[in-house]
Amino acid sequence: MNDNLKSKTFWEIIEVLHQSNLLPHIMIVGSWAEHLYPYYLGDEYIPNLKTLDVDIYYGNPYLEVSGAETLIDNFRTAGFIPDEHFIDTGKFFKEGLAVEFISSQMGSGPGMIALHALLNQLPDKQHKRIAEVAVANRLDLPQQK
Repeated sequence: MNDNLKSKTFWEIIEVLHQSNLLPHIMIVGSWAEHLYPYYLGDEYIPNLKTLDVDIYYGNPYLEVSGAETLIDNFRTAGFIPDEHFIDTGKFFKEGLAVEFISSQMGSGPGMIALHALLNQLPDKQHKRIAEVAVANRLDLPQQK
């Protein structure tokens, strides 16, 4: 898959999230977040995309968002295919990219991550920056181990 097609598909994902009123409630995590950096760091920043999955962090799976009920239909209309085990995986596919919804661990099961495990994998400099952003936005993060 060439970079232009990956980029086009990424922005289609963003559009689907917008149509479903979920953009204010999600965070793009992993290497695909780099695709958003030029808006904050300027055009000289060039994303270095390496993965074929777009991880979308949805912090509160119990939050009811008007319009979110259209998410699956909006992804289908945009040409994405839900995983055959979508209820368990929360994944959609298009053009070789996988879209997966993840959330903080609130029990156990597919599609759930332990946020502290993710944070502990980050270099200290990145973890420090995330902590600064969290404090500025009054968010609680798990302690780094």
